[in-house]
Amino acid sequence: MKRFSMCLVGLLLFGAQNAYAEQWKMSLAVVPDRSPGGCVRSAGGSGVDATSVYTFDLNGDTLSGTARTGKLFTTKIGADGSINYAYKSPSGSRLTISGNVTARKLEIRNMDSACVYQLMPMAN
Repeated sequence: MKRFSMCLVGLLLFGAQNAYAEQWKMSLAVVPDRSPGGCVRSAGGSGVDATSVYTFDLNGDTLSGTARTGKLFTTKIGADGSINYAYKSPSGSRLTISGNVTARKLEIRNMDSACVYQLMPMAN
């Protein structure tokens, strides 16, 4: 029984060291050469939409995305940090988030408007 308890404690400690949680914020910037002109105009002409802020929570291999309107999605990421996940916004727009979570190189494509947005890291 003592050996079992020691093994259990060891596994729990190993798991605790390998489980991680991280949170960060990102804003949107239109990718002009991959988006219709109306996308840039709707983002104030600069292409940057500072009002659309996303908060990302990474717990192990599970990523959750939240906007000011509420939680948008929760999904698993690949072992290499890759993501390609389709979801609907609260307004009903069909969106896809793709890229690499680990490198924080992400983009969102609006499948309805064809706008493509790069997600830009913000200070927390």
